[in-house]
Amino acid sequence: MRFRLLGSSAGKTVPRPFCACRVCEHAKRCGGRDRRTRTGMHLFAPGEEGAEPQLAVDLPPDTGHHMMRGGFNLSRLEHLLFTHSHEDHFDLTCLGHRAKLMSDSDQMPLLQLYGSADTARAFDQRQLDAERLKLQFHVVQPGQAFAAGEFRVIPLDGHHSPGTLHYVIQHAGRSALLAWDTGYYLDDQWKALSAFRFDAVFLECTTLRMTDVFKEGPGHLNFYTFLKMRERMLEIGCLRPSTPLIATHIGDNGLLTHSECEGLAGPYGVTVGYDGLELEL
Repeated sequence: MRFRLLGSSAGKTVPRPFCACRVCEHAKRCGGRDRRTRTGMHLFAPGEEGAEPQLAVDLPPDTGHHMMRGGFNLSRLEHLLFTHSHEDHFDLTCLGHRAKLMSDSDQMPLLQLYGSADTARAFDQRQLDAERLKLQFHVVQPGQAFAAGEFRVIPLDGHHSPGTLHYVIQHAGRSALLAWDTGYYLDDQWKALSAFRFDAVFLECTTLRMTDVFKEGPGHLNFYTFLKMRERMLEIGCLRPSTPLIATHIGDNGLLTHSECEGLAGPYGVTVGYDGLELEL
């Protein structure tokens, strides 16, 4: 399977509107991997290069930008997982556009949506016409696997806002963890994670800068706590030293440019995510 990281920033883009910090100014001048949009991901089963995504995780407000940049569309998408209902991951506006297609709407497949009960309530509050828009929401539970097309998906609790889920995605004997927005895991979450052996991990690092502060409680990781997560994953055996570990959900909070982030994280075996990064397992 192939992963495409659509966005790599936290809740604000880089450059951030109204901000003139060194990171935002650098991103405006240099572009490239220094420009970051909100986090989302598309997954592909093995197939021809350029195949359309079969499954997506989160729906950020930057989706149209990624379609233009990546040269793909979502007309054949059938499965959409939501981590939680914060607006940088849960922009439902474009779902409403499914009722106003200029192409043949009869060819549009039913879009299966998945998320926690808290996310389902946020979805219901929007009062979308699910039948007209060809949408079907499924409430999923941590630890209970389900099939999403060719993929096997296991939701896990995240340590963020109530109802936040992380996802283990499995296909053809390969397994990956997609874990963004989170604080340092709690004991029950570590116990659940110990059952897996991952071939790749995408893990948030909202504040990517060197610090010796262990950030406790729900919310987000800094780089020190990120490394503590990696250390614990190695201890329980779900992560090997050679397993790709990709940091994502990176804001301008660390006040480091992308190349500076790479200089900091690279020696620890951490890949700094960027918009458009692809990984094939």
